[in-house]
Amino acid sequence: MDAYAGIDIAFAKKKLLPVSVCAWRDGVLEPLPLRSATAPLPPQGSGNAKILDDAIVKEFAELTVRYLRDVERTFGVTIRRIAIDAPSDPKVNGATRREAEKGLDRKKISCISTPNANQFGKIRDKAKAHLANGGEESRLPHANQLWMLVGFDLFRRLRQEWECLEVFPQAIAVTLGANGVHKTKEEGLLSQLSAAARFTGWPTIPDPRCLNQIGYGRHHDNLDAYLAAWVASLDVKDREPIGIPPNDVIWVPRVPVEQQIQQKMARSCNWSQQLQQVATEWKMAMAGTDRVAQEPFLGDRPFGKFVFTEHAGSWSDFQKWVDGMEGSWGFRGQRESSWSLETSLDRAVRVEYENGYHHLDRDSEQDELLFRFRQQAHHYISHFPAVEDLASWLAIMQHHGVPTRLLDWTKSAYVASYFAFLEEPYEETCAVWAINLDWIDSRGHELVSLETVISVMQSIQTNGGNRYSSIPLTKEPVIVKVDPLRANQRMIAQQGFFLCRLLHEASFCQTLMRMIMTPEVPNVPVLKKLTVDKNLRIEFLKKLREMNIHAGSLFPGLDGFAQSLRHELEIKVDDARQVDEDEAGDM
Repeated sequence: MDAYAGIDIAFAKKKLLPVSVCAWRDGVLEPLPLRSATAPLPPQGSGNAKILDDAIVKEFAELTVRYLRDVERTFGVTIRRIAIDAPSDPKVNGATRREAEKGLDRKKISCISTPNANQFGKIRDKAKAHLANGGEESRLPHANQLWMLVGFDLFRRLRQEWECLEVFPQAIAVTLGANGVHKTKEEGLLSQLSAAARFTGWPTIPDPRCLNQIGYGRHHDNLDAYLAAWVASLDVKDREPIGIPPNDVIWVPRVPVEQQIQQKMARSCNWSQQLQQVATEWKMAMAGTDRVAQEPFLGDRPFGKFVFTEHAGSWSDFQKWVDGMEGSWGFRGQRESSWSLETSLDRAVRVEYENGYHHLDRDSEQDELLFRFRQQAHHYISHFPAVEDLASWLAIMQHHGVPTRLLDWTKSAYVASYFAFLEEPYEETCAVWAINLDWIDSRGHELVSLETVISVMQSIQTNGGNRYSSIPLTKEPVIVKVDPLRANQRMIAQQGFFLCRLLHEASFCQTLMRMIMTPEVPNVPVLKKLTVDKNLRIEFLKKLREMNIHAGSLFPGLDGFAQSLRHELEIKVDDARQVDEDEAGDM
């Protein structure tokens, strides 16, 4: 029986090489159970430092050939073609990029540039010097390019036995329209697995656990290997080249545009269906007494399931995302994509301990802060809002760093992206959030009376005649849009507004979840998150500056001007680095 192999290059210490070998059976591309007791073990890596030893890398390639031959004998198959997730060759001396990488650039798919042979010589020398001087292997310079040397040897050796193709899993995910969330997260993993299953027929029910037996990597490693094996199984008419065949090319499945659109529409429908299932399970768990069943639904834990997450690997992707927004939306940028939606008051009153956390009473703490700020504000500002203009008071407090229940948003997705990239993200991605304001308004009116919603900005209650309460509370989970009567210069420049929850006992995320579930789940996503690669930061800052969106325009005053100068210097340094890389490419 004919079979096809996919390899996800890995050379970490003691890590077994992620390999998937698949065969078509009755129209289904089934992976062989390579982790079964009778199957051989793939070769294991030796660590980045050992990549500098040519003999060790060549032996690794030889062991890979032996492993694949053992798989053929064990399962009675004949491997016809292999796809490898790695550059097949260095770029040509004098070229700025490989042709395959230029093709990825045109599709706005980010990838690490492959050096030429001369550059690899310098990279090896630099890495050897680092180790000779006592440097840590974990901080080996150019580690994100050194691993490519393993790929070169694998291609060289495996090409002597089989036809070999170069693949790039991110390009496959983009082709499938399933690159919204990174595959290291369960939602992203399921998205890519489900999208591929529409073409491969496997698995019949997408579940990460199905990846356990098909190889020795983690779930996302095995998924990459399976996607590679899928491409290897396709005839040339069913594959699309990115680059120039036969040797400087990355292959992806040929998916008609119509099917790509259908894939994206299906994701939107799946969001609603899956969320309906979550809501049903949640209500059943909370209606019972089983603490174990209730555990996944406590606090903010289920919040990620309520968010429709997509991914941008380029400025163009971001623009398409913005252009696809229909209706009225609000946006919020956050430096780390893992951060949730949390007000400064929620963060300030959290009391953490070894086994969890609880919150101080948000209502009383907000009242205390508001009272003291009003009491002392005249010492610091000459113009302040009317006593009854609660929203403006809270906006001033928020502006000066006092914790409040308000959450900052903007009417501009581009302004939100600036705040996402204001500082360098620590994680691999930052995030731009979007919330449907038409839905916020209509759902709010469904849950509480119109008079109550209007009273949020107009009504004020007294306590003992000398203290003012916060925004009126309701027993329903409601979030409302707040536009202060006295907006400051920054809010105007940033097209800003606030969202405020009326139910203090719940967090912002808990309130949103209950709104989305009550009375029933919407048919289309109303809360979205776009993750953006951190390596796009300088490009975004440049594009936004061309639109006059920068610190100087968003933060009127000396501080904003100073921040703008700092970003200008960062852009200048990045431009100089690009020139150095281009000149190095001409060597």
